Amino acid sequence: MSLALIIDELRRDRKIREEFISEIMPDVIVRLALDRDLRISLLRAIAGEVATKDDLKDLESRLKDYVDKKIDDLKSYVDLRFESVNARIDSLDKRIDDLNRRVDDVSRNVRATLIAILITLLATIIVPLLLRALGLIT
Repeated sequence: MSLALIIDELRRDRKIREEFISEIMPDVIVRLALDRDLRISLLRAIAGEVATKDDLKDLESRLKDYVDKKIDDLKSYVDLRFESVNARIDSLDKRIDDLNRRVDDVSRNVRATLIAILITLLATIIVPLLLRALGLIT
């Protein structure tokens, strides 16, 4: 049986793979225990996959900077939106004040018109009736 066929069989059949591993594991452990260069190679391969404290500190620093920048960006955006809303509210306040002034002007004009109508009624209808009732005019 060729090596390619053996490897293919190990990949396909889990039971055979487990038997093979349990068969060769004692030899692998003994070889690791005795061969310093093999242990160093294995440790170097593992170390390449492990994050160090410095790696984690660097990542923490970069994440903190990223989060701080995003928070600052968000604060700036919210501040800008609030300024825009405040400007619109100020504009509406000015328009409301202008409408209040116009309503006051109309109210004054209506009062003046009513007073003028009352005076006209007094002068044209009520005064002559009173004078006739008193017999001062015929």
